[in-house]
Amino acid sequence: MNVLHVLHLRTRGISLLGDEREMLERRIVFAVDRFADRIRRMDVTFEDVNGPRGGVDVKCHVHLVLRDGGDVDVESLGPNPLAAGATALDRMRRAVGRRTAKRVEERRSGASLRAVVREVEAEASSPALTTAAG
Repeated sequence: MNVLHVLHLRTRGISLLGDEREMLERRIVFAVDRFADRIRRMDVTFEDVNGPRGGVDVKCHVHLVLRDGGDVDVESLGPNPLAAGATALDRMRRAVGRRTAKRVEERRSGASLRAVVREVEAEASSPALTTAAG
């Protein structure tokens, strides 16, 4: 799946040069490549939070809408869009990884529970149990 089809990159109060935008898009694609099939929509917003005062003033907000119905939101601040984006994308990658691991564990424990239920049902309907009880 091509991540750029679900990516919506926005800016508020800052402008991204062509090279900067391309670099950010490459970093985004690299960061989500492993999870691309789980993403329905990805919004990445860069905002100048301090205006002309300077300082650490670029905020990157990443919002993912996942195919399983969940959402992931992360933010970071940095001196420029590339630094803020790198930190936010790293946080996003870890958050999606944790969420994926949690889903896998839930499925595994659910599968184990179903196996136990089948085993108990099989034992309850086995002829040896019914003759011993009768």
